[in-house]
Amino acid sequence: MSMKKASLIVLLSILSLKGHCQENQREEARLLLGKMSLDQKIGQMIMPGISGKSLNGANRQMLREVQPGGILLFGVNLASAEKTARFLEDVQRYAVSEGGMPLFVSIDQEGGRVVRITKGVTPFPGAMAVGSAGDETLTYEMARVLGLQLKELGVNMNLAPVLDVNNNPHNPVINNRSFGSSAELVSRMGAAYIRGLQESGCVAVGKHFPGHGDTNKDSHKTLPEIHHDMARLESVEFLPFREAMKSGVEGIMSAHIYFPKILSEKTPATLSRFFLTDLLRTKMKFGGLVITDDMEMAGIPKKGGIGGAAVQSVLAGTDIILLSTWGASVRSIVKALRQAVREGVLTEARIDESVMRILEVKLRYGIITLRHGKANYQKRIPGEEGRKLLARADEICDSLARKSLYARGWSPGLYQSLRGGKGRLYLISHSARLRREMKAAFGSIILGSVKGFYGLRGSRKGDAGDIVLYHLDIVKLPVVRKMVQHARKKGITLCLLSTGNPFPLSEVKNLPPVIYAFSNTGPTMKALARGLRGDFPIKSEIPLDLGFR
Repeated sequence: MSMKKASLIVLLSILSLKGHCQENQREEARLLLGKMSLDQKIGQMIMPGISGKSLNGANRQMLREVQPGGILLFGVNLASAEKTARFLEDVQRYAVSEGGMPLFVSIDQEGGRVVRITKGVTPFPGAMAVGSAGDETLTYEMARVLGLQLKELGVNMNLAPVLDVNNNPHNPVINNRSFGSSAELVSRMGAAYIRGLQESGCVAVGKHFPGHGDTNKDSHKTLPEIHHDMARLESVEFLPFREAMKSGVEGIMSAHIYFPKILSEKTPATLSRFFLTDLLRTKMKFGGLVITDDMEMAGIPKKGGIGGAAVQSVLAGTDIILLSTWGASVRSIVKALRQAVREGVLTEARIDESVMRILEVKLRYGIITLRHGKANYQKRIPGEEGRKLLARADEICDSLARKSLYARGWSPGLYQSLRGGKGRLYLISHSARLRREMKAAFGSIILGSVKGFYGLRGSRKGDAGDIVLYHLDIVKLPVVRKMVQHARKKGITLCLLSTGNPFPLSEVKNLPPVIYAFSNTGPTMKALARGLRGDFPIKSEIPLDLGFR
């Protein structure tokens, strides 16, 4: 038998086994569904935030009263890794003891500036830094490590990656949370991330469909409008989501965004049957979980209350309703959904569709284990391969941090010229981490201020003059413009260190050398300091368009 034929037989066997497993999960899901009351089914479709860092009275009440399908964690819920793991295990076991199902435990652990857990996980750079690195293998390994670390803590669903193509330099909410401004780049990096995360046993949720990248408003504060037609969405915004589906993404989060060229009624995509059912389900053939963005955001109209909005979202095609809090909002939603079924606005069959999808995913990822036909929770631990990968976490993180740096106009020879001259190296930075890493890298460095910058001398004949490194996490354009003008006038070498949203710098005329890091994590700050010293080359070409020319 030829190798090619043998490989084909193995592949067909694997596919057959996978199909068999999925059919088993469907049967198991049907078994569980058949034993559930309407209220229990509705509970599975709700994923609220919780209170505190322990299984307190309020949490017990929620788990007993609502029996939610999942919970959403924020930083206020997290302590040490050990305490967090114990807390989440207590929550899972209590949920089951009260007749509920094991929970999705979800979190926004994107990396970079959007993280909730700071203890027990590796501080990987954010998405745009990962996009700048442009390494699919490292992206895959990073996501897999992160998934394993989250699973060890008891988190089984990460509301990531961001699949938005950030093609609006004035986007106030996405910007460097996106892998980049190219649909092709976002597609590649997003797909690699999804494969890595889900192979770790952690559910990935791509966001924000149909695309939040070309907004200049924040859906937390208002309802943004995007004036694109379907042809434009098909050619740009949809591409990363299509690639994510090919990679088997289990969940997609909807965006609270209105598209006036597509919808006549002023309705966000989260409440739109056209976007969630006609397009996402039917045309794009997505069979996974549709999850709302936080329903308490200002981008959701409150006419009819949050309960009415939840009913509209389920009618549109939503499986899971996400909320940042627990309390009155959750009770309103439960009441509204129950009433909608009783009045025939929603059918119980429609509720069953969503609950079946939820149960299948829980079974597929081992969140639910069946024992004598009953749902149980069992914490999974990584195998030998997973432990080997976890041992490389810091190495993977450091590699990404180094590869993500991009220098525009910076020459390593600038710093070297200081050694033979009388110039001095200044750092202006609010970041204690960067100051610490720069001192470690250079031995000594003068710490300055924006005010003190204006007293520095410029270059003289045969002298490189002073070099000023100005660290920008948040870009204040009037300050930057004034400093740039002064540096040019006085002959001071000014270099900007950008670790936040890079796009405002595209509006500065006569932009001086810039080193872009796209992230403000500890490993990124270390890489930035060592790159400035010349320990490794900082690349001068990246797959990102930072100017939107």
